[in-house]
Amino acid sequence: MSNGILEIWHRSLHTGMSHYINASHTNWDVVVPFYLMAYRATPNTVTNFSPFSLLYGREMQSSNSDNLKTRVSRENPDHQQRLENIRASLNASYNYVNK
Repeated sequence: MSNGILEIWHRSLHTGMSHYINASHTNWDVVVPFYLMAYRATPNTVTNFSPFSLLYGREMQSSNSDNLKTRVSRENPDHQQRLENIRASLNASYNYVNK
């Protein structure tokens, strides 16, 4: 009762996982990583950003039939430009969330 945020998280975890746990409750350890991935990729209703995007500055790439094929880049990407893009994206996200 003293930690409301944690209580809300546990309720969300219980509700989300209850749809996938078998009747004998023996597969919860298999389901937890999938639930956590879905939770981290889902945008928050208050911030409009997913926890993953706030941490890494980009949206999570999930597997589907279109992106299961291996993609090999022939070019050497400009790492400095990529870092600058990530920094700018994270700064914009943090500024929006702080407002």
